[in-house]
Amino acid sequence: MYAATEFFQKYFSATSRGFVRKYSFATAKTFSTGATPSLFGQSLPKRMRSSSAAVLQRGDAFLLGADLVKPERDLLIAYDDPLGVSAAFNLNVLLRINRELGGNFDLRGFRHRAAWNAALSRMEMFAVSTRAQHVRIQAIDLELDLEEREAIWTESSYK
Repeated sequence: MYAATEFFQKYFSATSRGFVRKYSFATAKTFSTGATPSLFGQSLPKRMRSSSAAVLQRGDAFLLGADLVKPERDLLIAYDDPLGVSAAFNLNVLLRINRELGGNFDLRGFRHRAAWNAALSRMEMFAVSTRAQHVRIQAIDLELDLEEREAIWTESSYK
């Protein structure tokens, strides 16, 4: 709880009251789950402060969910689940590039990889090429030559 109190005093000049519990609903004007903030890493405090300040008024509530570091085994199972949900979500990035930016990624030529980076306290997701391939993204006039086992870093989730 000390970290949350310190965070709000440092970045928001505000007091905070921390608690750990699962939630099922909230009546806060600004609400953020742990997933969204964890994607931004070190750039989050300034951006969150300015965007929250624009909508919060005196007496409003701000609820922030923060993800805690868990054992590495648990994180790896969560980010590389046996049903392949995380893999499908991760490789969907390539599908969206194809659809929205005129890319020609062959999704069958990639596999999902999740890795825990303990030094930076984050999960890292990659789309890994399973063979040498040439990819073009028309909207940004970009051509890539990927080697077998070459990884495209798709996401970081800070804990």
